[in-house]
Amino acid sequence: WAEPATYPGLPAVTITSPRLPWATVAHASDGACVVVGDVLRAIHQALSIRITDEKAEGKMRRSARGESDRRETEQKWQCQQECECAPGVVIMTRLAFLEGKTKFFGLSRSPMGYDVWVVNFASGSL
Repeated sequence: WAEPATYPGLPAVTITSPRLPWATVAHASDGACVVVGDVLRAIHQALSIRITDEKAEGKMRRSARGESDRRETEQKWQCQQECECAPGVVIMTRLAFLEGKTKFFGLSRSPMGYDVWVVNFASGSL
């Protein structure tokens, strides 16, 4: 968990996924470089954020069609961790966007820049 997550080591990395309509940033917990534990913690925190069913449906449609850019989608649809919803509204976490592909399968370089990485997920359990 204490090994650098990227080479060369970076103080912060942006993590994206084609399955997710937003990006998340992992920051170095020691201030020097992001380690594997920092990446896993950032992904876990991002996927644990609760969203309403309505917001999830809108994000999933946009993500599936690939019509909106990540920044616009993130700003427009981002839900705070503490959602106040009407009674009867279904709450889920962002984990639902992975549609069963919940096994962490590592990071790969992104063509979007040296500090942007793509998280890969696969089906199955650990």
